[in-house]
Amino acid sequence: MSKWARVQNGRLAEFSTNNPAGGRFPAEVQWVELTSDMIAFADYAYELRSDGSVAPPSIAYLLGQLFERVGELRWRKEIAGAPLPGGGACPSDDRTKTLVNGAYRLAEKAPTLVRRWKTGPGEFQDFDAATIMAMGDAIAGHVQACIDREYEICSALRMAAAAHPTTAAADVEAVLSVFHAEVKRGFLPVPQAMAS
Repeated sequence: MSKWARVQNGRLAEFSTNNPAGGRFPAEVQWVELTSDMIAFADYAYELRSDGSVAPPSIAYLLGQLFERVGELRWRKEIAGAPLPGGGACPSDDRTKTLVNGAYRLAEKAPTLVRRWKTGPGEFQDFDAATIMAMGDAIAGHVQACIDREYEICSALRMAAAAHPTTAAADVEAVLSVFHAEVKRGFLPVPQAMAS
């Protein structure tokens, strides 16, 4: 998908997915087509360079945007389901994490505890204390692994930004290439039982 930005006073001032060419605007209105990398990140703080490229106001600004995007990706993986020991998976959305945490605390106090758990619409299953604790441990491990991977990606981005500290096109491209490579490596696989 293509995207264009109208430039005003050297900054991006308006965005459109409709090609502005063809006489729709006066000739003095300047539009620039965004590159595929810039489509995802360009906002009103971005500037038009003298060479016609679009750049963030600083590498620190771009880094903040990338950190935010990595955090969103981590959260999506975090809540997509946690693999269980021995196979299968359990939900890891925030509500489930809260319920499992409460049940885990009860299971620690009462090893003979059996709790009825809603597993789907009109479906219920009884879980003993050991099963509840295994679910809690699996979810906690999954969440921590997601956070650890987010830390790795953010560290790689910090190193790239330190090595490429300017908003010159080559430096911006270098930082973005690290972002794309790290995101492509992914976080954790979504458990098959939760993928549907």
